[in-house]
Amino acid sequence: MISAQPLYSNAKDPEFGLVADPGNTFVWNGATGDVTLSNGTLSAIAGTGVTRTAVFTPSAGVNSGNASISVSAGAYQDAAGNNGSAGGSPSLTLDTLAPTISAIALSGSTGILNTYLNEGDTANVSVTFNEVVNLNLTGGSPTLALLVGSSTI
Repeated sequence: MISAQPLYSNAKDPEFGLVADPGNTFVWNGATGDVTLSNGTLSAIAGTGVTRTAVFTPSAGVNSGNASISVSAGAYQDAAGNNGSAGGSPSLTLDTLAPTISAIALSGSTGILNTYLNEGDTANVSVTFNEVVNLNLTGGSPTLALLVGSSTI
């Protein structure tokens, strides 16, 4: 049996190895059509012998779902010419839908005159997202543009 196994993966381009059971020699042309997918696409399959690699790209706009990748039954043969069975699939959970802001609240301010913010004033804004958002502060401070009337601040 040939199974899809995660090699190294990151949020954008998980890479999978299509690996044969130990001790067996399989004849397989590594064609993309020999692989069954759900909720994603597969790059061209590369490699030779019993280990092939491909990059799986998850479908966009999936809020919460699962993906699968497996080698189709009969897509490969052993050295005696016997067709192989369908391969196993790793468990993949997807969330490719961008988070959205569910609430914005003004939690404090300094310098406000007559309920107006003026140049140089400071406003503390609390933003609530519909899911957990991780901020990477390595490149500086995060920013969020707010539209007030017709002006972005």
